[in-house]
Amino acid sequence: MSDVERYPDRLFVRLAPGDKARAQEVADRLGISLSDLVRSLVRLAAAEPDDAARAVAASRPILLDTGCALRMARELRKWGVHYNQGIHALNCI
Repeated sequence: MSDVERYPDRLFVRLAPGDKARAQEVADRLGISLSDLVRSLVRLAAAEPDDAARAVAASRPILLDTGCALRMARELRKWGVHYNQGIHALNCI
C-alpha cells in the first residue's frame, strides 16, 4: 500500500527556510521522511496535549527587564518565607 493510499489527506505548512532545514536534519538523523516526522509530531501532541503545550511554552524565549526580574525574585522569596512558616507550623502539631 502506498503512502497516498495510507494517508489520503494532505496538510500544507509554510516554514522559514531554517525551520525546514532543521526539521529535515532531525528526520535524517532518525532515518525517516519529513512527512513521517510531521505525522509523528502530530500524534505525539495529540497523545499528550498538556506535555506538548508545556514543550512549546518552554521553547519560547521570555524577555525580562532588570526591574521585573528583581520584583519576581522578591515575590518568590516571599512565597518561600510563607512556605517555610507553614511547614514549621505543621511540624509543631
